[in-house]
Amino acid sequence: AEMFEQETTDVNVDAMKRSLGWLIGALVGFYLFGFVLMTLVFVYAYLYIEGDHSRRRSGTIAVLTTAIMYGLFVAVFGVRLNGGAVFVFFFDLLGIPVF
Repeated sequence: AEMFEQETTDVNVDAMKRSLGWLIGALVGFYLFGFVLMTLVFVYAYLYIEGDHSRRRSGTIAVLTTAIMYGLFVAVFGVRLNGGAVFVFFFDLLGIPVF
């Protein structure tokens, strides 16, 4: 009978669901609102909610992270970042050239 006993693992299903929610929210946000805005919002929200940091510390880290990521991708690697579907739509609607 011992041969067929299953090993139990300490899997926190709620934590996995929360992490999946953060991932899906981030991916949808990156598509809709672009890289720069969502990096700022995501890092701030994640640190404040999940990391239990203060608003000031979360904001400071979010701004620094966004600036470093932007600098690396744009200035160093020359990557054109996604501006976000919402902004592209409204800029196009208003006749403003998309960056």
